Amino acid sequence: RGKILNVEKAQLVKILDNNEIANIFRAIGIPPGAELEDVQKRRYGKVILMTDADVDGSHIRTLLLTFFFRHLRPLIEHGCVYIAQPPLYRVVQKKKTRYVETQEEMMRELVELGLQGSRVILEDGTRFEGEHLRRLVDMMIRLEEPLEALERRGIDLRYLATHHATADGKLPRYRVFLGRDQHWFATKQDLDRFLAEEEQKRGGELTVAEDVDQASGKESPEEVDQGSEERLQVIDLHEVRIINESLRELKGYGLGLKDLLSAGLRDGEPHYPFTLENEDGSIPLSSLRELLPSLRKLGEKGLRITRFKGLGEMDPEELWATTMDASSRVLLRVTMEDAAAADEIFRLLMGDHVEPRREFIEKHALEVRELDI
Repeated sequence: RGKILNVEKAQLVKILDNNEIANIFRAIGIPPGAELEDVQKRRYGKVILMTDADVDGSHIRTLLLTFFFRHLRPLIEHGCVYIAQPPLYRVVQKKKTRYVETQEEMMRELVELGLQGSRVILEDGTRFEGEHLRRLVDMMIRLEEPLEALERRGIDLRYLATHHATADGKLPRYRVFLGRDQHWFATKQDLDRFLAEEEQKRGGELTVAEDVDQASGKESPEEVDQGSEERLQVIDLHEVRIINESLRELKGYGLGLKDLLSAGLRDGEPHYPFTLENEDGSIPLSSLRELLPSLRKLGEKGLRITRFKGLGEMDPEELWATTMDASSRVLLRVTMEDAAAADEIFRLLMGDHVEPRREFIEKHALEVRELDI
């Protein structure tokens, strides 16, 4: 029936008058405000929440968890509520079909398949294969998400590497806007020293800017005025810590920040400092960031991969075999901590108070990987 009533905002009378919620009470056989003795009289040993794998499914699951936490808490306290784990992918290879539960598992599996019989050759003849190639790939996997997070902030990696990298090839951790001027600092000590000097120069504490775009750190145009030269915004680029740790590991292999940047042109022609080779041929790589996508593309050969958006895309036999068959299904038991976390995030995002919701969205906007509009 889709999304149930948002019990976070609704009054109890409205909740009890809602058809979907009334059907849940009726199906489980427990009245509103159930106590222990009511739980023991429930019709089923397990209450299983099964929703689609997309964003809407996650929303419905959060609504349901909030409902159970608010009005059927004893079911959670006694370990009666579970979440089904339908697969996200169907993989057909030749005539064999198997299922993969998560995006991370699927991407990792494709990389593993692409690694078979592969090697990377640098333009100076250096070869990465076997265990050395696997270690290089592991480093690139750790770098993938932090680099994407940095770019989602609107920060160009090439610009940062060219103009603000440290002498030992590391990226700056802190981005600072002081009025119309921008500054970058590698360490907290450097940042604190700069702020102290600026306060001494101005004869007092700096004014912290409040109305800024959290994703970029830039103030709204209408907020820039004559007094803006003393307004301060400090952005801690948390992802840079992971990037710099990985750069330190890459250095041990004779690689560095420049190898994460596209090599561009040489003598008017595209330059490829790396080559991925296997028995099927070779793939030129302009930078190490092209290594994982190329390995995944190699891993897809001979596979027919289907990504399920919803349970309705499975036929009945498939749904039974992957999600409902008690002998093979995977269930996650909901604990009080799980339900409380769902309740807290739903109260924050769907409650009546606007300011906490605005702060949450500003803080986590760059972490969004999938967005339904």
